[in-house]
Amino acid sequence: MDLSTPSLTAPHRASAQLLVLAIVVCAGIFYFTKHDSRMSLREYTSYSMDETETLLQTGHWQRPLGFSLFAAFGTYCLLRKGGRFPQFSSPLAISVLLVVAWCAASIAWADDPDLTIKRVGVMLLSLVGAAGLASQFSARQICILTIIVLATYCTIGLVVELALHTFLPWRSGYQFAGTVHPNLQAVHCAILCLATASLLTDRTTQNRLPYAALLALAMVLLLLTRSRTGIASLIPALGVALIPRVPKRFRLLTGVGLAWLFVMFLLLGTIADAPVAQRMTNAVLMGRSGSTSTLQGRLPLWATLMDYVWQRPLIGHGFDSFWNVSRIRSVSRFIDWSPSSAHSIYIETTLSIGLIGATLLLLTMAQSIYQLGRQYFKTSDGGMAFLFGLLVYGAFDGLLESLFVEPTFITVIAATGVMHMAFSQKEPQQS
Repeated sequence: MDLSTPSLTAPHRASAQLLVLAIVVCAGIFYFTKHDSRMSLREYTSYSMDETETLLQTGHWQRPLGFSLFAAFGTYCLLRKGGRFPQFSSPLAISVLLVVAWCAASIAWADDPDLTIKRVGVMLLSLVGAAGLASQFSARQICILTIIVLATYCTIGLVVELALHTFLPWRSGYQFAGTVHPNLQAVHCAILCLATASLLTDRTTQNRLPYAALLALAMVLLLLTRSRTGIASLIPALGVALIPRVPKRFRLLTGVGLAWLFVMFLLLGTIADAPVAQRMTNAVLMGRSGSTSTLQGRLPLWATLMDYVWQRPLIGHGFDSFWNVSRIRSVSRFIDWSPSSAHSIYIETTLSIGLIGATLLLLTMAQSIYQLGRQYFKTSDGGMAFLFGLLVYGAFDGLLESLFVEPTFITVIAATGVMHMAFSQKEPQQS
């Protein structure tokens, strides 16, 4: 991989040395703040209620330290010579700033102001780091950074499971977790598929063999996570990233085929009672048992959470601070499990910052997807294809998961993609 390959959409390229430093910083910090080498040993690969209470009460001390270091690196990138600096003038930039301002303002009415302050602080630190990455690196370099970091995480996860003797793909109910929850691991594998496919099909890529090998590995590991949401969300993301490169006479057929595959993948799980479809359903469920009629328990959860939404429909309960110990216990009384998220970005955001904040966020997402897509269709750049597909993936994954509201490496890369389009980038004047 050529670490310094320039993007067709960037007027400059960062040095290979700076990109290597960014890879080391991102890989180290986000592994330090999110990963657990013993995750695959946990029953259901999740924390118990007692462990959840302890974490909520004491907090993750790694998170503020790690994100402080990430923000420091972002600040260094913003101040470093040779980069680009933002001009906060575009409509998308204004939307981003409004979302951030509304999240910060929610401290005033939050149910738990102290927790909201901490979460807003982490968000601001992550955005500074993302802005630093966007200021120095082209879209293609961001894609390469993502590939190397995620390939490292997936490899570490595979080695850890082999060492702990928990890599048992032939066992019923097995899900590849590695060092994170299987749902997050599925996102890692899916985004690795998207990134490698974006550069594999880019006309400027010279050595395609490493990308092809990584794509094959990521596909296998994604299937082993048995995450139906992760796999289904990857289909439209790959579609928007790759269809523009398909010959025009085949684009309609390819698009219809991917749309059919996506719809069938989602719907077959709802016909589990039809004897004719039993084997097909088992394949779609990927060997996992559960209540397909209620989307793995999500429908009762969402019905319960709507009562909380209507308590504060416009302003919400405070940025990323809805889930405390008492709330988890209260919600658990109405369903058969103990959730720590809404399992939907859209419901999670409404609970957090209300319909006003959710509307601002949706407008920001829509503008970002539109502008990244327009830039990609104009240039056919592999890096832009990746950033465009990443946001599309997040929009679909958010229907059934809340992972894209958590401060993780993937959300930071998504924020970096937004930064690329949100700010009118101009070259600094030479003295």
